[in-house]
Amino acid sequence: MCDRTYRRSKRAVALLHLSLLPFYMVALLLLLALSREGGPHRLSASLSAVREISALPPPAVAAFLDSFELFGETAASYSGSPADVARLLGYYGVLNHLCAVGDFEKMYLPPRLDPGKGVYGNQLLYEKRMASSLGVGPGDRVLDVGCGRGLVARGVSDGTGAEVTGLNIDPVQLARAESYAAGALSPSSLSFVLGDYNDPLPFPDAHFDAAYYVQVLSYFTDLDAFYAEVFRVVKPGARVVFEDYVQGPNYDASDPHQRELMRLSKPVLGGVCEVKPSVLQAAIEKAGFVVERSEDWSFEGEQYQLMQQSIDFFIPLQKLMSFLATVGLVPDHFAAMLGRMNDGAEAATEAVRDGVTNLGWVTEAVKPLE
Repeated sequence: MCDRTYRRSKRAVALLHLSLLPFYMVALLLLLALSREGGPHRLSASLSAVREISALPPPAVAAFLDSFELFGETAASYSGSPADVARLLGYYGVLNHLCAVGDFEKMYLPPRLDPGKGVYGNQLLYEKRMASSLGVGPGDRVLDVGCGRGLVARGVSDGTGAEVTGLNIDPVQLARAESYAAGALSPSSLSFVLGDYNDPLPFPDAHFDAAYYVQVLSYFTDLDAFYAEVFRVVKPGARVVFEDYVQGPNYDASDPHQRELMRLSKPVLGGVCEVKPSVLQAAIEKAGFVVERSEDWSFEGEQYQLMQQSIDFFIPLQKLMSFLATVGLVPDHFAAMLGRMNDGAEAATEAVRDGVTNLGWVTEAVKPLE
């Protein structure tokens, strides 16, 4: 009798713990978010992302998982075909939520400007330095190409008083950008346009006082045409700052291990196309810009440590989600999508550490006065 009562009591305690698992998950996210830079905002973004991922309809989940064909072994470039665009939208329509659970809501790895700060802190430092390099102020018009959720655009607008227009191909991210813009110091200074940067930019000639992008040219179809369009829409004397994902200084295409690192890294880094910095600079100069600097902004080339910090967050989170999915407390797709995103994470870190790839290459240039 006592043994039966004990077993029932033990089972009741186990069921109680299972029922509390969602609260444990929230508590874990709370602890992780508040221990990181930008704690309150990061917590809000993390919890919102968890809700949005849990509520994803099956077609969105399937589109995300299918989108990884973009990064297949035979994928050498992005064609811009309707099929490729559909995969890209399937990828980023979900990835932006997954990244927002951790430190990658802005969806880029910044140069490691301050070794004492993490991803979020270095993003803020990079954006402040970039805005300073643009040299813009109140009333100036700035173009953000590939604006994502609009957080960088909001930071540039709040920090300088400039009017920032963001362009992005993904309506899911643009909806979030519009929402975030409502909390800006001057919401009317932010606007967002749906568009593909591989098409002619939907703006008049000499319209902007400055332009920038942050790690977006992984899906270009024609570098020369793209930079020519940016050149066209900025005014004479306008400054531009481009931050790119490029082949690292140690990349050797004849090395099978390095080629494998690049292949495994692409889904993690969200990139299909990568080129040498010299190729980018040549295209920028061909468009008519005068390049002032083109260099890695990371402190002593230590950007890989920011990658490792993110792995240390996302891998345990994936394991937690897998367990919660097993006991039916979160949808199965949550763990599956995290697993797909995390595949190749160690390879990506190794590639950045060994100079096979670089995510902190910055080009500063100016359009000559006429």
